Amino acid sequence: MKDYPQIIDNMVPCYILDLSYNIMAWNIACHEALALPMGWSLGMSATKIIETLVNADECRARSFKVFGLDSLPLVDWEPLIFDHPKYGRTTFQKYAAQIINKAGHHEAWTVQYNIIESEKLEQYSRDIMTRIQSELQKRLSPT
Repeated sequence: MKDYPQIIDNMVPCYILDLSYNIMAWNIACHEALALPMGWSLGMSATKIIETLVNADECRARSFKVFGLDSLPLVDWEPLIFDHPKYGRTTFQKYAAQIINKAGHHEAWTVQYNIIESEKLEQYSRDIMTRIQSELQKRLSPT
């Protein structure tokens, strides 16, 4: 797997999808807020994420329209609603963009989740910031 920029570790939940829409890597925020509590695993298909959504039917129908075309979008966005085991009903705005390599070919997708609302928004924010701070502190003082 390619070494993607460290910067994704310092943002909101973000992951990288391969061209078959399988999760290749994720950042700290994604690991903390989504992967651990939702039971995600590396290599998992994005279709499994869709199956867990409150708005799964809308997302599935939309994905067939948007991603079933001969020409994939360079960027995409849509709301994703989860019944999160830790934060309750939580809505994210998903943003996805193609990763284009130096040869000008689509290599992967970067997917970012910006939180719109959550039943436990303050706890969510506190958990994410605590985890990111902890990881960054480890990088400042390597053992």
